[in-house]
Amino acid sequence: MSVLITGASGAICQKLTAKLRANDIRVNLLTANLNKKSKQNNIYYWNTSENLIEEEAFEGVEHIVHLAGAGIADARWTKERKQVLHDSRVQTAELIFTTIKKLNKSIKKYISAGAIGIYKEGIKGATESDAQGTDYMASLCKDWENTTKLFEDEGIKTAVFRTGIVLDKNSGFYQQIAQLAKFYIAAVPGSGKQWVSWIHMDDIVNMYYDAIVHEDVLGTYNATAPQPESLNTVISAIAQNEKSKIWLPNIPPFVLKLLYGEMSQVILSSKHVIPQKWIDEGRMFNYSNLNQAIQSL
Repeated sequence: MSVLITGASGAICQKLTAKLRANDIRVNLLTANLNKKSKQNNIYYWNTSENLIEEEAFEGVEHIVHLAGAGIADARWTKERKQVLHDSRVQTAELIFTTIKKLNKSIKKYISAGAIGIYKEGIKGATESDAQGTDYMASLCKDWENTTKLFEDEGIKTAVFRTGIVLDKNSGFYQQIAQLAKFYIAAVPGSGKQWVSWIHMDDIVNMYYDAIVHEDVLGTYNATAPQPESLNTVISAIAQNEKSKIWLPNIPPFVLKLLYGEMSQVILSSKHVIPQKWIDEGRMFNYSNLNQAIQSL
């Protein structure tokens, strides 16, 4: 079996690649960083603005995992930044599709990242069939997910993982809070009562792995742990795990809106999301409890 994964610099990609290779599954990677391409390590270059992919990346590939996408909260949402967020997800998927058509490649499954940002703000107990939002983030997520239809129309099986906050020792939310905890402070956006739908890095990696090796992992899944927690609870648990007693001042929403503009909606977001389909199919999580998950880090 051979798998092509995009988003080579991302933490999920790196952990998934290691797991696949440990199980003797060949992995080819696509990177937008020309300096990181390496045929020796099966890392190939692509540039969506030039509609360029090194065609060797598709040799022997049966499964494609599309993880690429510019960071949602990495910069203020200017018109130009929104275009980057869109193109890094949607245009890249379209380029993959046109390339496999051009090369006449037979692909068994296309697996895409997604995000719980697709759900309406403030939703509680959201399952995969619940109400979707109408704000910018939801619109972006819908366009992102709709790219899978290109592959479905060609008879290719697909899976989408609507991902929440991924807890990982060396990246993302955990790392940011842990660094603040060293200084005994971690400012809380808004009230701190917002719901955080989190997932342990090992579990999100296992979801993608299962989608690759099991044909019956199909359709849309919420990639979150079964028990969401409040933002205050998550931050406090991380600080305790780092053996730090921290002060948690609250940042008023209007301050965040002044600082970050429209992008503040992500920082203040509250979405209580349940992985109902994964549970209904009898699939497991290693970490369903927040304290257990954080202690493992």
